[in-house]
Amino acid sequence: MSGLEVSTKINFDTASVETIFEGLRDFRNLTRERALEALRKGFASGRFEPDSVERLALAALESDAWEARQGGLCASAEAIKVWDRPDFRAAVLLQVPRLLVDAEYRVRKAVSLVLLECCSRDGLAVFDSLAQTVLGDIRDKFSRTSEEEEQDPNLPPAPPKFLPDTEGWRSLETSMGALEAMMQGCGASFTPRIDSTMLELLAECTRHTNRFVREYAYFAFKNAFDVCSRSAFLDTVAPITVGLVAAGIRDNWSQVRYAASVAARSFMQKAGEDQDRFFSQ
Repeated sequence: MSGLEVSTKINFDTASVETIFEGLRDFRNLTRERALEALRKGFASGRFEPDSVERLALAALESDAWEARQGGLCASAEAIKVWDRPDFRAAVLLQVPRLLVDAEYRVRKAVSLVLLECCSRDGLAVFDSLAQTVLGDIRDKFSRTSEEEEQDPNLPPAPPKFLPDTEGWRSLETSMGALEAMMQGCGASFTPRIDSTMLELLAECTRHTNRFVREYAYFAFKNAFDVCSRSAFLDTVAPITVGLVAAGIRDNWSQVRYAASVAARSFMQKAGEDQDRFFSQ
């Protein structure tokens, strides 16, 4: 029986947890989505035991198939929502540095799901343990490297290769997403980490060549505005960022303008009755 026939005959609503995890590693996106929804329903109905789910999720994170790694991260985030077992959270977080730079974009993106849930529970302890990894990757990947093949000296030089502005940045975009997720998860407790170093890094990202990085930067600013205390916002954050937000609203890409507009709304909401201090900028 072919893989297509197997996947189309599975009734995920009544399937075992092992079968659902097989669905989470299927090469078809629709099958993976159906399997994840079935896992959520199984959690809600109490059909599954945490030991078996956590064992399968951790095994999936070690798989050679990127679909399994992505599914393992999604399942881990859902399991943390339901059972919130500290030992499992710790085991998953041990895998984050490796998966944060995974070769597959969809795996790297799914890391944010886990970080959001873990930071929602352990706050700055999670951020502080991974800050060097996440922020270091953003700095390391800020400039793309050109992979040039060795040229035969007897042949004329090959013409230069020009990459679109969204290609060649490796894990930069997804590490920006991971930072945003940790901000969201930590909430107001993140205020002490919104220092000059953090603001300078995000400011650099708003000027990045890659429009997706600029977009992530403005969403990160939006989260920074939301979570920081009002006094810290008015004294430190707002004077530094008001010009950056205004520049984002004038960006030539609509996605960036939208993200900057979302940040601007959060900026003004946090400023409250002091909004008029920033209207001229």
